[in-house]
Amino acid sequence: MLAVTGYPGEGKSSWVGSILSHVPETLFIVCDKKGFRAAIGNPKVHDWYAEYDVPQPKPEQIIGVTNWQDFKDSLEHYILDPSKTNDCKYRAVVIDGASDISEFLTEEYEVDDPSVPPGLRIQGWGAIKREWRLLFRQLNQAGLIVVFTVHMRDKSQEIDARSKAEKASTDEREYEKWIVPDIAGSGMWLFLRTMDGYFHLERTGSGAATTINVYVESDGDIFGKSRADYGDSKLMDVTLGKMLELGGYLQGEK
Repeated sequence: MLAVTGYPGEGKSSWVGSILSHVPETLFIVCDKKGFRAAIGNPKVHDWYAEYDVPQPKPEQIIGVTNWQDFKDSLEHYILDPSKTNDCKYRAVVIDGASDISEFLTEEYEVDDPSVPPGLRIQGWGAIKREWRLLFRQLNQAGLIVVFTVHMRDKSQEIDARSKAEKASTDEREYEKWIVPDIAGSGMWLFLRTMDGYFHLERTGSGAATTINVYVESDGDIFGKSRADYGDSKLMDVTLGKMLELGGYLQGEK
């Protein structure tokens, strides 16, 4: 499973659509109403797709969902239904995006609702973690290439770099600012551990001079990883389909 991350507005939704250059049999499950559906209607996206010979997705390849149950039902119908396992027409599924799934789950289990008793909210966080684990297991067993998009946020995490003696003698604390997926609770760490490829997208310039940079390794406060050796920490102006080919992800199909 792979993740494509970046801040809102960097072009994640349009860029993941470039998987079609190498895997035309891709299903897009869109959780963000302003995501892929809006992106593919943008003339600039059409121009970029044409430049890199990326076909446009067909309407039936794009499924929109608005809540957790809707997402689960769509995944079951199009990807996980046992009766369709041997006749699935898709080789890949793009889920746009994981941050929206996190919102669906917090709404489903009411963990952010102050009117819900604290004990029930704690149980809700446990249920959310189990839902993430089940989702990852089901997607892994489906045998498809799985790509998530996910928003980023800044997070200050307390870093305790002092010895026990220093702990006893001072109340000073050190903080390290870093960038993490915008996923609530322990689901964030589970997401990071589960992905075997984590690509950070950065768009620079504007108009005809726009460049899409894809970080495949950590760089400063940007986290990135990949099981593949791309020979560099950053790739420029490459489609997702080409990245899958270069990284060997098309060989195992997941």
